[in-house]
Order: sequence, then C-alpha cells, then structure tokens
Amino acid sequence: MTMYCIQVNKLLQNLKSDRWKSKPSLYITLTYDKQKRRTTCKQETNNSSIWYESFLFVLDKSEKKKLKIEIFDKHNKKTNALVSEEIGINRSKMVSKNTKYLEIQHGSINYDNEQKIISLEIENKELSATNQQLTKNTDNLLEGNKKLKKLIENIDNLINDEAYD
Repeated sequence: MTMYCIQVNKLLQNLKSDRWKSKPSLYITLTYDKQKRRTTCKQETNNSSIWYESFLFVLDKSEKKKLKIEIFDKHNKKTNALVSEEIGINRSKMVSKNTKYLEIQHGSINYDNEQKIISLEIENKELSATNQQLTKNTDNLLEGNKKLKKLIENIDNLINDEAYD
C-alpha cells in the first residue's frame, strides 16, 4: 500500500470573477479515484490565499490515474468549481510543484522505506541462494568425509589383518 501525501500551500494567481461583491472565501477539493479531501476556507487577503494543509491518499497500482484539484468559492451559490485541473501522481519522494493555480508539494511518504524494502528483498534472495549453495557444499563435504572415514577404516583393517598373518 502506497501512501501519497499532497500539501496545498497557496494560490499562485488571483481568480477573477465579476460575481464577487466581497473577497472570496476559497477552498480546494482534491479527488483521487473515490477518495476526496477538502481544505478549510480561506478568505483572500492581500490578493493571496494560503493554506499549508496536508492530505493523505491510499494509492492503487494504476499509473494512469490522476489527482483532480478544484477550487471553489464558499460564497458562490453555484456548485461549479472556479478552477479545475489534474496532475499526475508523483510516486517518488515529496517534491515541490507549481500547477497553473497552486503551489503544492506531493509524493509518496513511504518512498525511502519502500526502496529500502526492495533492496532488502533483493539482498535476502541473494543470501538465500548463497545459503542453499553452502548447504549443498556442506552435504558434499560430509558425504566425502564419510567416504574417507570408510577408506581409512578399510586401510586399518588391511593393516591389522596383515599384522596377524
């Protein structure tokens, strides 16, 4: 299971609308497959909206799915998003990224651990193969040792038989 984190930092450009009589109260929805997250509402101050809110999603194996980002105004009576965009899922380390409208950070929060697990699994397979080879060599040495003991025993018997003759 891969845990994907996205942090919504701030709005990069003003969203202009003739409908606003006052400053907008913006919020963002993030949707991946059937998982949906929402930021708090931030009233625009100094022509900027800042969130710095992080959200987690559980990723599936599909490399084609994207994360949908929509920006809404709380005061807007219509349910349509002011802005909608999609970004590809970053399955590596957390990185900063600017979309058309937002500054975000996103990526796999377990990336380093997942890479370490892969490395340890490979090392484990190599050690298992080495262990099997050593076990086989040990078995061969034990079998050879038994044959040598039998040969020494036979030689001792021959020597003892000749000593009594």
